[in-house]
Amino acid sequence: MAKVEIAAPGNTPYIDYFMLLKTKGKWTIIHKMFTKKTK
Repeated sequence: MAKVEIAAPGNTPYIDYFMLLKTKGKWTIIHKMFTKKTK
């Protein structure tokens, strides 16, 4: 699983969560979930 926080000036930051699967030496995103970051 990977977590990515993204923020742009003037916008509400949000968080992406990626579920990853490694097959044959290559990583693939198999699920993505996102939410806005609360203060």
